[in-house]
Amino acid sequence: MGFSRPIMEIVAALAESNLLNPSFRANTNDRAMEVMRAFYCTKPPQFDGESSDPPVADHWLSQIRKIFNTLKITEDDLRVSIVAVQLTGEANEWWESVLGARRDARRVAKAVNRIDEPDVENLIWVEFEEPFENQYFPETCCEQLREQFEKQEQGNMAVSEYATKFQSLSRFAPELVGSEERKCKRFEKGLHPSIKLLVVSHHIGRFSKIVECARSVENLVGTQGDKEAWEPRQPTASISLHSESSGSQGRKRQREPPQSLHVQQSLGPPTSSGSHKVSVKP
Repeated sequence: MGFSRPIMEIVAALAESNLLNPSFRANTNDRAMEVMRAFYCTKPPQFDGESSDPPVADHWLSQIRKIFNTLKITEDDLRVSIVAVQLTGEANEWWESVLGARRDARRVAKAVNRIDEPDVENLIWVEFEEPFENQYFPETCCEQLREQFEKQEQGNMAVSEYATKFQSLSRFAPELVGSEERKCKRFEKGLHPSIKLLVVSHHIGRFSKIVECARSVENLVGTQGDKEAWEPRQPTASISLHSESSGSQGRKRQREPPQSLHVQQSLGPPTSSGSHKVSVKP
């Protein structure tokens, strides 16, 4: 399988600079080729820095970490070199400015005979993570998302949508979901009352099971978004009434409370006893 030009350029740069871990320096090209091939086979996401939504940046960095851990790419220099290629647009310009600032600091340090100032050729992974998070996912955003998680409720969302959002926000408050049991309790707390009543009675201690149970209850309770389905239904009696009048008088009778019987009274000719006949219709 062939490699794209950017990948080959990275490999060549790594080999020329001899940046790899000492244990791999003898086989620089082979190791770099192996890493790049495996990394790009996963179709890693890119980040342009244009989104104003901080969780987008956090999600991207989480995806990159996941790929590194899965492929067991542990070398700091390889990680930093690879992740820098995935930055595009504004994010790439930001990273170049970071590297430029480090180069300037390095030159100043050398001018005064200081050697403790780090250079740009030996960056460790945390030296990419920290400035990236400070730039695109500051601590204030973490606090806001934590508060959002604490107040999270199902509301008009479907159970599946609520569960997805719950999972996404839960990582910003790990102490609140430190165990499966606590996670389930927190999930139950935010469920719609009509669903929570039945879910709580099952005493489920596994998150995957409680989500499955909530979905089943949702199907029984009613369709999401149907207001009447969410509310308890009271037994009603439908009685057909016979109306002799029409127009405004008929509409007025429809608004009156239903009667169990409609009594139609007609006075006929007096009987022998002097009384009138009364006709009652059901």
